[in-house]
Formats: sequence, C-alpha cells, structure tokens
Amino acid sequence: MASTNFINKCKQGAYCDRLGEVDVYDDAGSQVEETLTQSDKVQQVVVKDGCYDNGNILGTVFCKSIDIDLVNALDTDIINRKMVARVGIDFGQTDEFVLLGKYFASDSNDGQTTNLSTITGFDSLKANLDTPYVSTIDYSGSVTLADLFADVCNQLNLNADSSTFTNSTIPITDNPFTNNETCRFVLQTIGKIACCFVIYDEVNDYVTLKWLSTNSSPDYTFQPSDYSNFDGGKKVYGPINSLVIKNSEVDSASIYRNDDESIAQNGLHQLVISEDYILYDDSLRNQAIDNIWAKVHGLTYVDCELTSYYGKPFLNVGDKIRIYTDANTYYDTYVLTHEFTYDGAFTSVIKAPVISEQEVVNTPPTISEAIRRTELIVNKQEGTITSLVSETEIISGQSQTALNTATAANNLANNTNADLQDYKTTVSTQFQQTSSSFEMQFNSVTDLINQVSDTESEHYDELHKYIRFVNGVIVLGEEGNQLTAELSNTKLSFKQNGTEIAYVSNNKLYITDAEILTNVIIGNFEFVPRNNGSLSFRKVS
Repeated sequence: MASTNFINKCKQGAYCDRLGEVDVYDDAGSQVEETLTQSDKVQQVVVKDGCYDNGNILGTVFCKSIDIDLVNALDTDIINRKMVARVGIDFGQTDEFVLLGKYFASDSNDGQTTNLSTITGFDSLKANLDTPYVSTIDYSGSVTLADLFADVCNQLNLNADSSTFTNSTIPITDNPFTNNETCRFVLQTIGKIACCFVIYDEVNDYVTLKWLSTNSSPDYTFQPSDYSNFDGGKKVYGPINSLVIKNSEVDSASIYRNDDESIAQNGLHQLVISEDYILYDDSLRNQAIDNIWAKVHGLTYVDCELTSYYGKPFLNVGDKIRIYTDANTYYDTYVLTHEFTYDGAFTSVIKAPVISEQEVVNTPPTISEAIRRTELIVNKQEGTITSLVSETEIISGQSQTALNTATAANNLANNTNADLQDYKTTVSTQFQQTSSSFEMQFNSVTDLINQVSDTESEHYDELHKYIRFVNGVIVLGEEGNQLTAELSNTKLSFKQNGTEIAYVSNNKLYITDAEILTNVIIGNFEFVPRNNGSLSFRKVS
C-alpha cells in the first residue's frame, strides 16, 4: 500500500521525480539483466487491469497485462522470463516504489526500422487458464466449492487465496466439469456463486476472489484539479433490487429475491445468474442466494471514463472512487478497468462502463415517446415472438388483428401528441408477482391508450389474451384454449389441455404420439405404405 506522501505526490508535478524499474529473472529466480530504468532502456510501460468483461463484473476472470517499450533489444531471450515492474517517486533522501505487477513475457517485437522493441507479458494467471480442467478431487467424501477452488488453482500451479469465501461451503456431490471445460470456465463458475471476480494477487502470490469495495467512504477522491478529462455521470447502473438464480430447464424452479419498495421507486434492476453447473436444484439455489443478495442488493454506480495525467498506480480494481466535477457535485463509481502508463510521467485512464444502461431523464417523456420506448423494450427482450409466429403458425388471425390495432393506437397517439403535451408520467415495464407467475403488465402504455381512445384500449388488451409471460416463459394462444405453445430459453413446447404433447430442444423434435399420413424419410431411407396395406422400407433414389 502506498504511503500518504506517495498518494499526495501523485496529485501534482506530473513529470517531477517519477521513477520506473523492470527486473528480469530466469527460471531459477536469478536476475538476468541489470534493472531496466527510464534513464537506461525503458521508454514506456503500459499496464492494463480490470474486472469488467463482456458486460459483466460477476464471475469475470481478468489477466493483468503489460507492454514495455525499450530502446534497443535486450541481450537475452525474454520469452517466458519473469518480469517485475515497479514505479516510484524520488523524495530526495529516499525513494518509494509501488509494485505494478509480476509478469511472464509472452511476446517480443524487435523494431525492424527503429531501435525500439516491445515486450508483452501477462500475470501468472494467464499461463494455463485456457487449458482443459482435469479434476483431482475424490468425490466419495464431502466436497465443497472451496475444494473446487483449491483444485483448479492447483492445476494452474498457483495458490488459492482462502478456503473461506461467500458460499464456499456449497456442497458438490460429483464432478460437474467433464466436457473439456477450461480452467477459466471453472473459475468463472466459482466466481458467480461466490459473487466475486477472479484476479491474481501478485503481492501475495495467489489467486483471489474479490468484490467491489464495500467501504462507505471512497477509497480515493478525485478533485477537478486531479484529472484532465471526465466523461460520465450520464448513465446509472442499479440500484440492484432483484436477484434471480435461474433454472433454464424449469423456469418455475428459479429462485428470486426482490426489494419491492425499490422496484416501485426506481424500476426493475435485475441481476440474473443462469446456466450454472453447480446450483442445479432448489436446495442449492436457496442455500446460495441470500449470501449473494447481501452483496449485490442496492449496488449502484455511474458510468465513468476519467483521464488523469497525475496517474494513480496505487489504485486497485474494485476500489470505490468519488469524482468531483465542481465544488459541490460529485459522482461515486468503481475502478472497473485501469490503464496505467509510465513514460517518465504517470498517466491513468479509469473506466466504469455500465452493465445495463439506464438513461437518467429528469423530465417525463411525451406520450408518443413513452409508447415508442416501451415498444423498443418489448422488441429487444422478446424479439423471438415474430419469428415464432411465422414458424409455428400458432397465433390466430385474431392475434394478428390485435397486433395491427396496437400499431394503429401508436399512430393515433402520435397524431394526438400535440393535445397531450401536459400529460406528465413516465413509462415503465413492470413485473407483477402473482401467486403462480410473473406477468408482464403494460400498465403505463394501457393508461396512455385509454387517454386516446377507449376503443383502442380494448384492442390493446386483446393482444394480452394471446401473448403472456409466465415464470419467464412466453405463452402463445388464447387464454382457456386447449392448444398452446410455450417458449423458454431451452425449448419450444406444445401443450394440449395443459399436457405437453411435443417439444423442440437441442436441434431435436420430441413427440409423445405421432400419426404419419403418408411416408417417413430418415436420411437416405424411407417408410412408404403400399396399396395392399403393408409397409415398405426402401432407399430413396
């Protein structure tokens, strides 16, 4: 941890007394080059760190990387050598350094037309991360998530931080990873259940499960004089007020935790954990969900992209930061990605992308804009409805009429927009929990259409008779009708009087009873009925 003097010095004098060093070691741990410095060969050092990957924080596995630009190539082969990078400040009588990381060189590019060469390296987590995981656990005894964490770290030739973490005691009765899943995938699975992201701690030399800072006060505060550019504060993530551990095979088995008061006040901000290899039944999901809910409930941060020419090498991924834009206005967010550069000076580029964008709107939308926004949400979340209708032809002509009249209602709303400018409301798509299901109610849109025309409202309600959202499943067909179709994340099911008679899943059609009227073709062969009542089996010409 950097001293207070070091931190304060990083708020001023961008090029004043900054130091940088890189040591290179062989397999035996002996230094093979003299310490590389900025005054010697080091032109620039860029370190990239983070916990945000593909729109996620929970369960991400991020390998820290380094790029070192050197004047002239090194005298020894650098590939697979261990490199230790540090930056510091000269205080006159003493120097103070902070560790930028320990890396293994993976690539070296010697300049062909210049005297510059670039070395790229990654931390120790990277080496075997994408190799298939091979379990060495004896599942005949008592095995927990902590044992799995220790086993996969052992395969990476690294130590596990601890055997005690969120949900570390979740039991595992058999090896769930038998299809060449990588060590990265196993760590991602553990990270989701532990409500953490996974990083390598180079100071303590172990793999650790970490979460965003829970400090009530920020770990570091940026004043306007402390950065050169700030772009953010326009989008908000959270507050998280709903958590789902989802069973994609049986949606009714999904487990929920909701903050109804927050949902009513802020709208639904839901975190979903799905496709989990370990939490495969109700008992395990119930055992895990409250511990995860305790960590994510209420989580909020704003988007951020901040550039500071007084770089902050002491900031860690997950740290909470406060950014003042003037004397009285500030935003709280987290260090989700950090690119630090040393080139004689310190520079930091810190980003906090929002996982799920929520536009901060202070004024209510017009009626036409409100309807348009809700249509966009429905299209984005349930875009498969259109293709499902065309493929299965389950929706009746009456449903199509309802769709057309809903569109007409939208056009009518646009035409009467000038008369309804004083209508002050916001539109939200709400999920209302009933005794047996979650139904998506288009309450605000219905209210708006009622303002336009009672007749149009009746047509819009007609649409809801034919398309319903029950326990995360899209149900198609008129309410009370004996024949319906249900679309979930994993299958398309056909039901008659509530009984499943056929379904499509994993590129296969399953049907309880089938009556073939003419012939059946299987590959290059077919079954064909003959005029005398017998059945022929022949090769298709």
